[in-house]
Amino acid sequence: MQKAFLDVRVGQLDPWQPKVEDYLPKKSLSDSLSVPDAIDVFAFEVQHSIRGIKFGTHNSDRDNKLKISNKYKFAYMDGQPYVLGYICYDDPRDNPQQHEYHYVVCSPYITNMKYANYSAQKNMRMSVNRESALKHAKAFLRPRSFGNLAKIGYKNIQYGFSRERGKFVEDFRKAREVVGLQNDSLIPELSHLIDMGHNFLDADIHEKVLDLLDKNKLLKADQEKKLNAVFVYAYMRHNVETFNVVDLSGDEVRNYNFDWGSLSVKEYTSDTIPGDIKSKLVSLNMLQGEGFVDDVGYKVGDNMFYVAL
Repeated sequence: MQKAFLDVRVGQLDPWQPKVEDYLPKKSLSDSLSVPDAIDVFAFEVQHSIRGIKFGTHNSDRDNKLKISNKYKFAYMDGQPYVLGYICYDDPRDNPQQHEYHYVVCSPYITNMKYANYSAQKNMRMSVNRESALKHAKAFLRPRSFGNLAKIGYKNIQYGFSRERGKFVEDFRKAREVVGLQNDSLIPELSHLIDMGHNFLDADIHEKVLDLLDKNKLLKADQEKKLNAVFVYAYMRHNVETFNVVDLSGDEVRNYNFDWGSLSVKEYTSDTIPGDIKSKLVSLNMLQGEGFVDDVGYKVGDNMFYVAL
C-alpha cells in the first residue's frame, strides 16, 4: 500500500454501494462475517453514521498512474475533489505472526505512532472490532481544508515553473558554447564592446555574440520571476458556479513544515472572481488534459487549477 492512495481524486472513482439488503434480514450484524460481507456491512454502517458520505473504487482507466485494488473503498463527499480516505477489511500489519482480518480506516487526519512516517500504516487505524472501527471512521473520515487540498498538487506547478526556467538556462548555455566561452566572465566585456559600437571582423561571430547577449538578457529577466499562484476549485453550489480560491503567493508555502491547513479560502462566483484569474481559468480549461502553461498556470483536472499571478 502507498500513502499516495490518499491523493486519489473523486473523478478517478467508480461509485460503489454496499450490498447488505439480502444479508441484513438473515443474520445479526454481530455474527461472524465473511470478507465480502464484512466490508459491505462496515461501509453500510459508516454511511448511516456520517451524513453525505459515499464510497467508490479506483478506476485505473481514468488514472493509469496507479493500480489500486478494489478492496479499498474510498470515501468521498460532494463538493470535495479528493477522497476523505478509505476503508478496507484486511490485515495491513507488518509481518504478523498470524494473519487476522482488521477493519481498517485510512485518513490524512490519522497519525499512527506505531509506524514510520514513510509507511502507509502511519495514516491507519485498525481494529478487529467493527464498533471500534466505526468510531475511527466517524472521527477521521472528514473533509480536508482547501489549504491542504492545495498542497496535494502544488508540486506540479512547481515542476512546470522550474522546467520553463530551465529552458532559459539551456538556451543561454548553448549560445555561450557557440561563441566558445566556458564561463560568464567575458560577457560584460563583450556587452561593453557592442555598446561602444564595435563590429567583429567576422560577421558570423558578430551575430553569435549578439545572440549570446540577447539570451543573457532574457535569462537575467527570467531569473527575477517568482512562483506566485492561487489554487482554484470550481464547482456548482445551489446551481451557481462557485470558485474556492486559496492564495499561495506567500513565502511560507515554500517552508517544508508549513501548516497548509492554516491558509484561508475565499469564495467567488463567476460575477465576482477577479478578472485576471477568470481569464487564465478559461485558457487552462482549453487544455485537453493536465498541463502547465507558463505565466498562466497548471490544470490539475476535476475542476482544480493553479493560476499564476
